[in-house]
Amino acid sequence: MSWKRLYPIALLRLYHQICLERSHTKPNKLLKPISQKQISWYSAFRRCCQIGQKKICDRFAARVPSDLLGAIARIAKQVVKTNLSKADQLVQCVQEMLPNWAEEDLLVFARPFAYAMRGEGEAVDSTLSAIRPVDWTDLSQMEQARLSMAIASYALDSLHKASEDS
Repeated sequence: MSWKRLYPIALLRLYHQICLERSHTKPNKLLKPISQKQISWYSAFRRCCQIGQKKICDRFAARVPSDLLGAIARIAKQVVKTNLSKADQLVQCVQEMLPNWAEEDLLVFARPFAYAMRGEGEAVDSTLSAIRPVDWTDLSQMEQARLSMAIASYALDSLHKASEDS
C-alpha cells in the first residue's frame, strides 16, 4: 500500500484517538484504538515525509549543513503558496542564509533557475556540477549563493510537483 493511501488512514486514526481522549465516549467499532507504536510510527512518518524536505536532505546533505537545508525547505513551503514570481520566491528562500547579499544581487543568481529554458532540474544539475564539491565553509560567497539558489529551486520544484500530484 502506498504512503498516499496510508497517510489519510493514519490521520483518521490519530484524530479518532484524540477525540476519544477528549470526549470519553465509546469508541466506534470500525476503528481500532491506536497503539503507541502506531503513533510513534506516524510521527516519524510525518517528519520524514514533509514535502520536499526529505528529498532535499537526501540530495544536498553532503554539501550543505542540515540547518541551512531545513531553513530553505521551511521557507520554500511558505513562499510556494504566494503569488510571487519564481525569481522572487527563490530570493525569499535564500535571503535569510545570505544576509550580506542585496536582493537585486540575489535576483541575478535566481534568473537561471526562474527562467530556465532547459528541462526541469537541468539548471540545478549544471550548477551542482560547476560548484566545487568541498565543505560549505570552504566555498566562496558566490558559490554559496549559487548553491543556495539551486537548492531553493529544487525545493520549490518538488513542492510544485507534489501539489500537482495530489
